[in-house]
Amino acid sequence: MASLRGGSMTELLSWHDEWCIGIDWVDADHHEMAMRINRLSDAVNAALDDDRDGEAKSLVLRRMDELIKHIRAHFAVEEDFLRRIAYPAYEGHCRAHYMEVAELIDLRRALAGDSADELDLEMLADIKRWFFNHVIAEDRAYADYYRSLPQDSAPE
Repeated sequence: MASLRGGSMTELLSWHDEWCIGIDWVDADHHEMAMRINRLSDAVNAALDDDRDGEAKSLVLRRMDELIKHIRAHFAVEEDFLRRIAYPAYEGHCRAHYMEVAELIDLRRALAGDSADELDLEMLADIKRWFFNHVIAEDRAYADYYRSLPQDSAPE
């Protein structure tokens, strides 16, 4: 990933259609999530390049808040959907959601405090890895289960 230091900015996550799991509202939410992660990435790179830490750090915190808010809303809708389709791994999936949000909140708290060391490209790499695990592995599993249901009984 190029940072602002290199003169040009590339997206941390460039959306690819193969990331779609075949459930339109989930795919739209994941696409929005990727865009929010990219906005956070832009803010982190700007903060890393900015000597006046305050304004840039404030933008990182706002972008982090926006991402967490979106993820919480996504998880709430997703959990309701999983409950309605009687997804067998529902409880484990929900526990993973809880842990993922808790980790993001802990990171946000560290960023808000004096732990400026948390503000780095490795943090973005961790978020990117989480995104791929969430979209490619965890959510693809319930999408496969959903498609296996008789279509006349499967909720939308």
